[in-house]
Amino acid sequence: MFKFELIPSDMKWVSSMSGELNNAATYFSPFANVSQSNKGTINESIGGPRTTWQPWDYNNQLKAVQKVEKFKKTLRDPTGKQRGDVTKFIAKNNSRQECIPPLGKYVDLIRPEPSHNTNNAWQQWFQQLLTIAMHYTDENRLKSATTVSDLPTTCTLVKFLKCLRETVKCGRLVKNFSRWFGEKRKKGLSYSYRFTGLESKKCSWNFAQIIQELLTIANISKSSEVKLHTLAFVAVQLRDSAALYSRVGINEEQVEELKTKCQHYFNAQRLLLNGVNPTVWTLGYAIPYHTEQLFHKTGFGLGLNTMQGREANTSSLHGMLRTPAMSRSLLDGGLCSGMSLLVWFGVGRWIPIV
Repeated sequence: MFKFELIPSDMKWVSSMSGELNNAATYFSPFANVSQSNKGTINESIGGPRTTWQPWDYNNQLKAVQKVEKFKKTLRDPTGKQRGDVTKFIAKNNSRQECIPPLGKYVDLIRPEPSHNTNNAWQQWFQQLLTIAMHYTDENRLKSATTVSDLPTTCTLVKFLKCLRETVKCGRLVKNFSRWFGEKRKKGLSYSYRFTGLESKKCSWNFAQIIQELLTIANISKSSEVKLHTLAFVAVQLRDSAALYSRVGINEEQVEELKTKCQHYFNAQRLLLNGVNPTVWTLGYAIPYHTEQLFHKTGFGLGLNTMQGREANTSSLHGMLRTPAMSRSLLDGGLCSGMSLLVWFGVGRWIPIV
Protein backbone atom coordinates (compact mmCIF):
# COMPACT_ATOMS: atom_id res chain seq x y z
CA MET A 1 0.00 0.00 0.00
CA PHE A 2 1.23 3.48 -0.88
CA LYS A 3 0.19 6.89 0.32
CA PHE A 4 0.57 10.27 -1.37
CA GLU A 5 2.49 12.11 1.34
CA LEU A 6 4.70 14.92 -0.05
CA ILE A 7 4.40 17.50 -2.83
CA PRO A 8 7.82 19.01 -3.69
CA SER A 9 7.39 22.42 -5.33
CA ASP A 10 8.54 26.02 -5.28
CA MET A 11 6.60 28.83 -3.61
CA LYS A 12 5.00 30.13 -6.81
CA TRP A 13 3.57 26.73 -7.68
CA VAL A 14 2.40 26.24 -4.10
CA SER A 15 0.43 29.50 -4.16
CA SER A 16 -1.26 28.79 -7.49
CA MET A 17 -2.13 25.17 -6.66
CA SER A 18 -3.41 26.19 -3.23
CA GLY A 19 -5.73 28.87 -4.61
CA GLU A 20 -3.86 31.52 -2.63
CA LEU A 21 -2.40 34.96 -3.24
CA ASN A 22 1.34 35.13 -3.91
CA ASN A 23 4.03 35.90 -1.33
CA ALA A 24 3.61 39.65 -1.83
CA ALA A 25 0.29 39.46 0.02
CA THR A 26 -0.25 40.69 3.58
CA TYR A 27 -0.37 37.06 4.70
CA PHE A 28 2.51 35.90 2.54
CA SER A 29 3.21 32.34 3.66
CA PRO A 30 1.38 29.14 2.66
CA PHE A 31 2.78 27.47 5.78
CA ALA A 32 1.28 29.57 8.59
CA ASN A 33 -0.84 32.66 9.28
CA VAL A 34 2.14 35.03 9.52
CA SER A 35 1.53 38.57 8.27
CA GLN A 36 3.66 41.51 7.21
CA SER A 37 2.98 43.12 10.60
CA ASN A 38 4.29 40.28 12.79
CA LYS A 39 6.81 38.52 10.55
CA GLY A 40 9.73 40.02 12.50
CA THR A 41 8.79 38.44 15.83
CA ILE A 42 11.87 36.88 17.46
CA ASN A 43 12.06 33.57 19.35
CA GLU A 44 8.63 32.36 18.27
CA SER A 45 7.40 29.11 16.72
CA ILE A 46 4.55 27.59 14.74
CA GLY A 47 1.74 25.37 15.93
CA GLY A 48 1.91 25.56 19.71
CA PRO A 49 -1.12 26.47 21.86
CA ARG A 50 0.37 29.85 22.79
CA THR A 51 2.47 30.60 19.71
CA THR A 52 1.98 33.58 17.42
CA TRP A 53 1.44 31.51 14.28
CA GLN A 54 -0.67 28.49 13.37
CA PRO A 55 -0.70 26.38 10.19
CA TRP A 56 -3.60 27.13 7.84
CA ASP A 57 -6.67 24.97 8.44
CA TYR A 58 -8.19 23.51 5.26
CA ASN A 59 -11.81 23.83 6.42
CA ASN A 60 -11.25 27.46 7.40
CA GLN A 61 -9.70 28.07 3.99
CA LEU A 62 -12.88 26.85 2.31
CA LYS A 63 -14.95 29.18 4.50
CA ALA A 64 -12.68 32.06 3.50
CA VAL A 65 -13.26 31.24 -0.18
CA GLN A 66 -17.03 31.53 0.30
CA LYS A 67 -16.60 35.00 1.81
CA VAL A 68 -14.37 36.11 -1.06
CA GLU A 69 -16.75 34.81 -3.72
CA LYS A 70 -19.65 36.59 -2.03
CA PHE A 71 -17.67 39.83 -1.88
CA LYS A 72 -16.64 39.61 -5.54
CA LYS A 73 -20.31 39.54 -6.55
CA THR A 74 -20.71 43.02 -5.08
CA LEU A 75 -17.98 44.41 -7.38
CA ARG A 76 -18.22 45.37 -11.04
CA ASP A 77 -14.65 44.48 -12.03
CA PRO A 78 -13.09 42.20 -9.36
CA THR A 79 -10.39 40.90 -11.71
CA GLY A 80 -9.45 44.31 -13.13
CA LYS A 81 -9.66 47.79 -11.67
CA GLN A 82 -11.12 46.54 -8.39
CA ARG A 83 -8.55 43.78 -7.93
CA GLY A 84 -7.00 45.76 -5.08
CA ASP A 85 -10.32 45.75 -3.23
CA VAL A 86 -10.34 41.95 -3.40
CA THR A 87 -6.84 41.56 -1.97
CA LYS A 88 -7.60 44.08 0.79
CA PHE A 89 -10.76 42.15 1.68
CA ILE A 90 -8.79 38.90 1.89
CA ALA A 91 -6.18 40.53 4.15
CA LYS A 92 -8.90 42.09 6.31
CA ASN A 93 -10.22 38.59 6.95
CA ASN A 94 -6.76 37.44 8.09
CA SER A 95 -6.40 35.17 5.09
CA ARG A 96 -4.52 34.62 1.84
CA GLN A 97 -7.11 32.29 0.34
CA GLU A 98 -8.90 33.45 -2.83
CA CYS A 99 -10.34 30.33 -4.43
CA ILE A 100 -10.81 26.62 -3.80
CA PRO A 101 -7.39 24.87 -3.89
CA PRO A 102 -6.95 22.87 -7.12
CA LEU A 103 -5.10 20.32 -4.97
CA GLY A 104 -8.05 20.02 -2.61
CA LYS A 105 -7.28 18.53 0.79
CA TYR A 106 -3.77 17.64 -0.39
CA VAL A 107 -2.65 21.22 0.25
CA ASP A 108 -1.93 20.02 3.78
CA LEU A 109 0.87 17.87 2.33
CA ILE A 110 2.80 20.88 1.04
CA ARG A 111 6.02 21.56 2.91
CA PRO A 112 8.96 23.93 2.32
CA GLU A 113 11.25 22.66 -0.41
CA PRO A 114 14.94 22.67 0.69
CA SER A 115 16.79 23.48 -2.55
CA HIS A 116 14.64 26.46 -3.61
CA ASN A 117 14.78 28.05 -0.17
CA THR A 118 18.54 27.51 0.06
CA ASN A 119 19.11 29.09 -3.34
CA ASN A 120 16.90 32.06 -2.48
CA ALA A 121 18.71 32.60 0.82
CA TRP A 122 22.18 32.55 -0.76
CA GLN A 123 20.96 34.81 -3.55
CA GLN A 124 19.83 37.42 -1.03
CA TRP A 125 23.10 37.02 0.89
CA PHE A 126 25.11 37.67 -2.28
CA GLN A 127 22.99 40.70 -3.16
CA GLN A 128 23.93 42.35 0.12
CA LEU A 129 27.64 41.79 -0.56
CA LEU A 130 27.27 43.18 -4.07
CA THR A 131 25.61 46.30 -2.66
CA ILE A 132 28.64 46.89 -0.42
CA ALA A 133 31.07 46.35 -3.30
CA MET A 134 29.17 48.84 -5.47
CA HIS A 135 28.95 51.35 -2.61
CA TYR A 136 32.73 51.43 -2.17
CA THR A 137 33.45 51.81 -5.88
CA ASP A 138 33.96 55.38 -7.10
CA GLU A 139 30.57 56.69 -8.24
CA ASN A 140 32.00 58.78 -11.08
CA ARG A 141 33.87 55.78 -12.49
CA LEU A 142 30.70 53.71 -12.34
CA LYS A 143 28.78 56.37 -14.24
CA SER A 144 31.40 56.74 -16.97
CA ALA A 145 32.14 53.03 -17.43
CA THR A 146 30.26 51.19 -20.17
CA THR A 147 31.70 47.76 -19.33
CA VAL A 148 33.34 46.24 -16.27
CA SER A 149 36.68 46.26 -18.11
CA ASP A 150 36.56 50.08 -18.13
CA LEU A 151 36.99 50.08 -14.35
CA PRO A 152 40.50 50.04 -12.82
CA THR A 153 41.66 46.67 -11.51
CA THR A 154 42.24 48.25 -8.09
CA CYS A 155 38.60 49.27 -7.52
CA THR A 156 36.48 47.35 -5.03
CA LEU A 157 33.94 46.02 -7.53
CA VAL A 158 36.57 44.56 -9.88
CA LYS A 159 38.43 42.87 -7.01
CA PHE A 160 35.12 41.52 -5.73
CA LEU A 161 34.24 40.06 -9.14
CA LYS A 162 37.75 38.62 -9.52
CA CYS A 163 37.36 36.83 -6.19
CA LEU A 164 33.99 35.47 -7.30
CA ARG A 165 35.42 34.21 -10.58
CA GLU A 166 38.82 32.85 -9.53
CA THR A 167 38.39 31.85 -5.88
CA VAL A 168 34.71 31.07 -5.48
CA LYS A 169 34.49 29.70 -9.05
CA CYS A 170 31.18 31.42 -9.85
CA GLY A 171 32.08 32.28 -13.44
CA ARG A 172 28.49 32.13 -14.69
CA LEU A 173 27.43 34.63 -12.03
CA VAL A 174 30.24 37.03 -12.96
CA LYS A 175 29.38 36.78 -16.67
CA ASN A 176 25.75 37.54 -15.91
CA PHE A 177 26.68 40.59 -13.84
CA SER A 178 29.09 41.84 -16.53
CA ARG A 179 26.32 41.55 -19.12
CA TRP A 180 23.94 43.52 -16.90
CA PHE A 181 26.60 46.14 -16.21
CA GLY A 182 27.18 46.74 -19.91
CA GLU A 183 23.65 46.39 -21.27
CA LYS A 184 20.96 47.01 -18.65
CA ARG A 185 22.43 49.11 -15.85
CA LYS A 186 22.11 52.47 -17.60
CA LYS A 187 18.54 51.65 -18.56
CA GLY A 188 17.70 51.80 -14.87
CA LEU A 189 17.12 48.05 -14.50
CA SER A 190 18.10 46.55 -11.15
CA TYR A 191 20.48 43.61 -11.15
CA SER A 192 18.88 40.23 -10.61
CA TYR A 193 20.25 36.72 -10.93
CA ARG A 194 18.45 33.54 -9.95
CA PHE A 195 20.79 31.34 -7.95
CA THR A 196 20.97 27.62 -8.71
CA GLY A 197 22.41 24.85 -6.60
CA LEU A 198 25.81 25.51 -8.19
CA GLU A 199 26.10 29.08 -6.88
CA SER A 200 24.69 28.09 -3.49
CA LYS A 201 27.24 25.31 -3.15
CA LYS A 202 30.17 27.52 -4.17
CA CYS A 203 29.13 30.28 -1.76
CA SER A 204 28.67 27.84 1.11
CA TRP A 205 32.21 26.55 0.51
CA ASN A 206 33.96 29.87 -0.05
CA PHE A 207 31.94 32.62 1.64
CA ALA A 208 34.85 33.50 3.97
CA GLN A 209 37.08 34.48 1.04
CA ILE A 210 34.45 36.86 -0.33
CA ILE A 211 33.95 38.47 3.08
CA GLN A 212 37.71 38.79 3.60
CA GLU A 213 38.10 40.50 0.22
CA LEU A 214 35.58 43.17 1.17
CA LEU A 215 37.08 43.64 4.64
CA THR A 216 40.29 44.86 2.96
CA ILE A 217 38.48 47.93 1.60
CA ALA A 218 40.39 51.09 2.51
CA ASN A 219 38.51 53.46 4.84
CA ILE A 220 35.65 51.01 5.31
CA SER A 221 33.12 52.30 7.83
CA LYS A 222 32.43 50.60 11.14
CA SER A 223 28.83 49.97 10.13
CA SER A 224 29.97 48.18 6.97
CA GLU A 225 32.42 46.11 9.01
CA VAL A 226 29.64 45.07 11.35
CA LYS A 227 27.45 44.19 8.38
CA LEU A 228 30.19 42.07 6.80
CA HIS A 229 30.87 40.19 10.03
CA THR A 230 27.13 39.63 10.40
CA LEU A 231 26.95 38.31 6.85
CA ALA A 232 29.77 35.90 7.71
CA PHE A 233 27.79 34.71 10.74
CA VAL A 234 24.63 34.38 8.64
CA ALA A 235 26.55 32.36 6.04
CA VAL A 236 27.72 29.90 8.70
CA GLN A 237 24.18 29.45 10.01
CA LEU A 238 22.79 29.07 6.49
CA ARG A 239 25.45 26.56 5.47
CA ASP A 240 25.03 24.45 8.61
CA SER A 241 21.23 24.58 8.67
CA ALA A 242 20.99 23.69 4.97
CA ALA A 243 23.21 20.68 5.65
CA LEU A 244 20.64 19.55 8.23
CA TYR A 245 17.30 20.31 6.58
CA SER A 246 18.48 18.88 3.25
CA ARG A 247 19.09 15.48 4.86
CA VAL A 248 16.85 12.47 4.33
CA GLY A 249 18.21 10.71 7.40
CA ILE A 250 18.06 12.84 10.54
CA ASN A 251 17.75 12.29 14.29
CA GLU A 252 16.15 14.14 17.21
CA GLU A 253 19.39 15.83 18.23
CA GLN A 254 19.93 17.19 14.71
CA VAL A 255 16.36 18.48 14.59
CA GLU A 256 17.00 20.48 17.77
CA GLU A 257 20.30 21.73 16.37
CA LEU A 258 18.48 22.85 13.22
CA LYS A 259 15.99 24.88 15.27
CA THR A 260 18.85 26.74 16.96
CA LYS A 261 20.75 27.50 13.77
CA CYS A 262 17.64 28.66 11.92
CA GLN A 263 16.74 30.93 14.84
CA HIS A 264 20.26 32.42 14.82
CA TYR A 265 19.95 33.02 11.08
CA PHE A 266 16.59 34.73 11.54
CA ASN A 267 17.70 36.88 14.49
CA ALA A 268 20.79 38.17 12.67
CA GLN A 269 18.76 39.06 9.59
CA ARG A 270 16.09 40.73 11.70
CA LEU A 271 18.36 42.76 14.00
CA LEU A 272 21.48 43.57 11.98
CA LEU A 273 20.78 43.21 8.26
CA ASN A 274 17.91 43.95 5.87
CA GLY A 275 15.11 42.65 8.04
CA VAL A 276 12.65 39.84 7.35
CA ASN A 277 11.20 38.80 4.00
CA PRO A 278 9.35 35.59 3.04
CA THR A 279 12.57 33.64 2.48
CA VAL A 280 14.06 34.68 5.83
CA TRP A 281 10.85 33.83 7.68
CA THR A 282 10.46 30.48 5.91
CA LEU A 283 14.02 29.48 6.72
CA GLY A 284 13.81 30.79 10.27
CA TYR A 285 10.50 29.19 11.25
CA ALA A 286 8.71 27.10 8.62
CA ILE A 287 11.63 24.85 7.72
CA PRO A 288 12.53 23.73 11.27
CA TYR A 289 8.82 23.28 12.08
CA HIS A 290 8.16 21.08 9.06
CA THR A 291 11.42 19.18 9.49
CA GLU A 292 10.32 18.23 13.00
CA GLN A 293 6.78 17.38 11.85
CA LEU A 294 8.02 15.16 9.03
CA PHE A 295 10.57 13.45 11.27
CA HIS A 296 7.96 12.57 13.88
CA LYS A 297 5.53 11.38 11.21
CA THR A 298 7.82 9.37 8.93
CA GLY A 299 11.21 9.15 10.62
CA PHE A 300 12.80 11.05 7.72
CA GLY A 301 14.10 14.58 7.23
CA LEU A 302 12.91 17.36 4.94
CA GLY A 303 15.46 16.26 2.34
CA LEU A 304 12.85 13.69 1.36
CA ASN A 305 10.88 16.63 -0.07
CA THR A 306 13.65 18.06 -2.24
CA MET A 307 13.46 18.90 -5.94
CA GLN A 308 17.26 18.90 -6.29
CA GLY A 309 18.13 17.51 -9.71
CA ARG A 310 14.53 16.97 -10.78
CA GLU A 311 14.29 20.14 -12.84
CA ALA A 312 17.48 19.11 -14.62
CA ASN A 313 15.95 15.72 -15.44
CA THR A 314 12.84 17.41 -16.79
CA SER A 315 14.93 19.82 -18.88
CA SER A 316 16.89 16.89 -20.30
CA LEU A 317 13.69 15.19 -21.43
CA HIS A 318 12.49 18.42 -23.03
CA GLY A 319 15.81 18.74 -24.84
CA MET A 320 15.62 15.18 -26.15
CA LEU A 321 12.10 15.76 -27.44
CA ARG A 322 13.35 18.75 -29.47
CA THR A 323 15.80 16.47 -31.32
CA PRO A 324 13.98 14.67 -34.19
CA ALA A 325 16.02 11.46 -33.98
CA MET A 326 15.77 11.24 -30.20
CA SER A 327 12.09 12.14 -30.31
CA ARG A 328 11.39 9.22 -32.68
CA SER A 329 13.45 6.95 -30.44
CA LEU A 330 11.40 7.94 -27.43
CA LEU A 331 8.17 7.37 -29.33
CA ASP A 332 9.33 3.93 -30.49
CA GLY A 333 10.91 2.95 -27.17
CA GLY A 334 8.29 4.23 -24.78
CA LEU A 335 7.48 7.93 -24.53
CA CYS A 336 4.99 7.05 -21.83
CA SER A 337 7.80 6.14 -19.46
CA GLY A 338 9.38 9.54 -20.09
CA MET A 339 6.10 11.25 -19.33
CA SER A 340 5.82 9.21 -16.16
CA LEU A 341 9.18 10.61 -15.10
CA LEU A 342 7.83 14.11 -15.60
CA VAL A 343 4.83 13.36 -13.43
CA TRP A 344 6.93 11.62 -10.80
CA PHE A 345 9.60 14.30 -10.62
CA GLY A 346 7.28 17.27 -11.02
CA VAL A 347 4.35 16.38 -8.82
CA GLY A 348 5.29 14.37 -5.78
CA ARG A 349 6.72 11.37 -4.02
CA TRP A 350 5.10 8.19 -2.78
CA ILE A 351 6.11 6.96 0.64
CA PRO A 352 5.44 3.28 1.46
CA ILE A 353 3.30 2.76 4.52
CA VAL A 354 3.99 -0.60 6.17
